[in-house]
Amino acid sequence: MSPELEHLRAADPRHALEIAPRIWWVGHVLPDDPFQCHVYLLEQGEQSVLFDPGSRLTFAGTLRKIEQVMSLAWIRYFVCHHQDPDIAAALPLIDELIDRPDACVVTHWRTRALLRHYGLRRLGFWLVDENDWRLPLEDRALEFVFTPYAHFPGAICSFDATSGVLFSSDLFGGFSERPTLVARDERYFDTSLRPFHEHYMPSNDILGYALEQIARHPVAVIAPQHGSLVPRSLVPFMIDQLKRLECGLYLLGGHDTDFRRLSQLNATLRDIAATMLLYRDFRDIATRLLELVRRGLPAERIDYYIALSTGAVLALTRENRYAIEIPNGASLNLEAMPGVDMSGYAGVRDKVNNHWGKLITSVVLSSTLSAAVAVAEGDSFSSFERDAGQAASQGAAQAINQAGGQIVQRSLQIQPTLEIRPGQRVAVMVNKDLALAPYVE
Repeated sequence: MSPELEHLRAADPRHALEIAPRIWWVGHVLPDDPFQCHVYLLEQGEQSVLFDPGSRLTFAGTLRKIEQVMSLAWIRYFVCHHQDPDIAAALPLIDELIDRPDACVVTHWRTRALLRHYGLRRLGFWLVDENDWRLPLEDRALEFVFTPYAHFPGAICSFDATSGVLFSSDLFGGFSERPTLVARDERYFDTSLRPFHEHYMPSNDILGYALEQIARHPVAVIAPQHGSLVPRSLVPFMIDQLKRLECGLYLLGGHDTDFRRLSQLNATLRDIAATMLLYRDFRDIATRLLELVRRGLPAERIDYYIALSTGAVLALTRENRYAIEIPNGASLNLEAMPGVDMSGYAGVRDKVNNHWGKLITSVVLSSTLSAAVAVAEGDSFSSFERDAGQAASQGAAQAINQAGGQIVQRSLQIQPTLEIRPGQRVAVMVNKDLALAPYVE
């Protein structure tokens, strides 16, 4: 059974699949879902291990595959690498099915703090941080790798030194529009791993620390919770690419949930930064930036302006910097000639819009909301005297008050706008010979 996983490329996912000696894939494929979740089973007799049991949506399929290999009763350890419902929501179902007093959830103490709210009755907790990050088994020992904030404070991975399989949880995960159990080639990074990690990992520093911890182990196969298994030949490439990946993409998107559009935005911003470093001439910069923007937007042109410390605006668009249109349809080339105002200073001066109207409107609105809060709260009540209606009223009032404060704060963050009104007269400082053709109507 090769770490290149060739035996799995045409395998039938309706059955349990052995990815390495005594290690099985027992996941369940959800149709039309790019967020596929994998479950893995380590055969160890009556000390067997199930990694990331899954959700209520997938556990029935997972249970069928487990029973193709062994009885559920043989599983003693249920590893939860973090607390998200896609890997842990099946725990209450397992808690009802399992009937052995030594069965337990293997996890980090930070994860237990949340998993305990499932109200498990039979399953106890075995904490990796209290057991030297190592779990002895029948013919091997599992080693646990601490990967904090990737993407949960108590996130861990599991490594089986006997097979070289790393159960990586969300690390090395990917989005899969067309699920494939094994990554085919290096293109898998850009199509699946890149958008997933840009979207879910908080920063390159945090991702880099996690990869450093993983690098201490001789990984032969990566078995992530999402996406595709990574065979031995692709492991070094995927690690190297992730080390250089800029993450925390959610900061750019606000409420945008289209992860592929956010990934494209991130790539565009990265290329813009590279353009500003590589090119020196304004024309080259403007041409390259327009090419980059057109990859995702139907842009015809980009106008550039510089706000000078004097309050003037310097126009850098091709139309305003390099040429002037003459009424008869001809144009005069003014390339590299700086624009100045009528006093001879660089740039163009006019009016500054400080957006006081918006700010005043926001303050008035906030005051009105505050008045509504005072009416809603009424007289103060002790915590023992308030009924449900009064509590709801106060809760709504506080939410309204917070909304008013946010409206004012947003208005304060609007930067002043330099406005150049139509018809403004400007001058051009002529610093080279001009070829003036006779004016003909």
